[in-house]
Amino acid sequence: MIKNTKNTVEIFSITLKILFLIFIAPSAIAQNNSSSPYSRFGIGDMQSSGFTETDGMGTSSIALHEPFNINFSNPASYSSIKLTTFEFGATSNFTKFSSAGFPSNTTNTSNISYVALAFPVIANRWGASFGMMPFSNVGYKISDADTIGGTTENYLYTGSGGFNQLYFGNAVNICKSLSVGANISYLFGSIERQNTVEFPSLTSAQNTRITNTIHINDLTYKVGLFFTLDSIKVDSSKIYGPKHKLNVLQCTDEALVVANSKDTLWIRNKLIQLKRFEVMSNTSAGITFANERDTLYVNNTLGKLKIDTALDNIKEVKIKSDRSFSVGLTYSLNSSLHATTDSLSERYLSTSLGGVAIHDTINYTSGIKGRITLPMSLGFGIAYKKGQRLLLSAEASIQDWTKYTFYGQSDQLANSMKIAAGAQISPDLIQAKTFFKSITYRFGAYYSKTYLDLKSTQLDDIGITLGCSLPVFRSLSKINISMQAGQRGTLMNNLIREQYIRLGLGFSLSDRWFIKYKYE
Repeated sequence: MIKNTKNTVEIFSITLKILFLIFIAPSAIAQNNSSSPYSRFGIGDMQSSGFTETDGMGTSSIALHEPFNINFSNPASYSSIKLTTFEFGATSNFTKFSSAGFPSNTTNTSNISYVALAFPVIANRWGASFGMMPFSNVGYKISDADTIGGTTENYLYTGSGGFNQLYFGNAVNICKSLSVGANISYLFGSIERQNTVEFPSLTSAQNTRITNTIHINDLTYKVGLFFTLDSIKVDSSKIYGPKHKLNVLQCTDEALVVANSKDTLWIRNKLIQLKRFEVMSNTSAGITFANERDTLYVNNTLGKLKIDTALDNIKEVKIKSDRSFSVGLTYSLNSSLHATTDSLSERYLSTSLGGVAIHDTINYTSGIKGRITLPMSLGFGIAYKKGQRLLLSAEASIQDWTKYTFYGQSDQLANSMKIAAGAQISPDLIQAKTFFKSITYRFGAYYSKTYLDLKSTQLDDIGITLGCSLPVFRSLSKINISMQAGQRGTLMNNLIREQYIRLGLGFSLSDRWFIKYKYE
């Protein structure tokens, strides 16, 4: 009998995920939300390239390459993907704006922050990923007033929109310690900026409004590299032996998943009962496990894992420990993006109901071609991992925003710099018998000199982060939660200070897709 029901459910699940990624995600992500007056400069607020998981670790991600997580920050990480993984997330921003001499106000914005899919093309050698996320957001409304010759003039500056990126990336393992990868991102979207001059004291005066809408459609490129060094255990007698244990990644009624540093073994439980596998022992020799009908073994080898009928007597050999050290590098190339601008200048009268009545069009020009130059960026990260229990990560990145130009004109931008660090503490999956003991915890911090240089003051952005992963019953999937609390800007020199809390919610779904089930 063929397992038609399970196969149908899996195909239906795959279809829903792909349809979501292709049709629903673009329209949802395109609704970019920002409320910062600082998004007036450059191409708006640049969005984080991290996902919810790494957002909880101080946004540090350049040196991370996990088997069931997508790391867009470093494309070289895709070769580490063990199972097909689908991730999507959303964020909510709560921001308080303060300025000296003015009352503070608060805003809240929410939007989908990423949708991505990654899968192994050739296990342990070649991985790929594609997805979509915001690249920059614009959203501001700034008003000012002046009196000239006894006439009051009100100035209003507004902006909305943003750019999105649709990416495709690949990564390959050059050798067991070195992997390289690259992302090609297609940037698209539009930003509308509007400047208005009104004369409220002159009811018959014609007000002026200029609207510029910028569109881009072009490619950007990013390359990444990973180097991983596994440490060596040395004892006083200079004898090296298998003193570490295999990692049990999952133990449910459906399957037992066992891993070493080179391989992952997926063992399905063929009994159709809610009776999980029982791990009877996990020693340096290997794992003994059983269901109600049989007892089998997984020997603790240094290479490919398989199911055996007995534990082998392993000879003392030189082995690697469960500790590893990773280095990650990323480089984004200079990009000269093709852009077009539509410019509309018009005069209008204000109506008694608060609306506008267009009087005439001063000028309308469509499709003004030009280029937007985005500068190169360079990132470096390190990570230390001890088994599946502890992960430490730190990184630094720079970007030369003095080279930014818009249609050949520079802006008030400076070179940016960011440092970030974080940690992840995971449970012992063998000992974790309850839901709360299976939760993974994260924390971190970051500091950056932003590219905004206003009134001879380069703005800082500093924050702390917390996060966790909630396990999904009987699977390797999880629900990720993150929180960032930080501050950007200052009250000095009549600038604006932003104090924000950013909440993130992400879903990571990992499974084997396109499995051909056997007859029974």
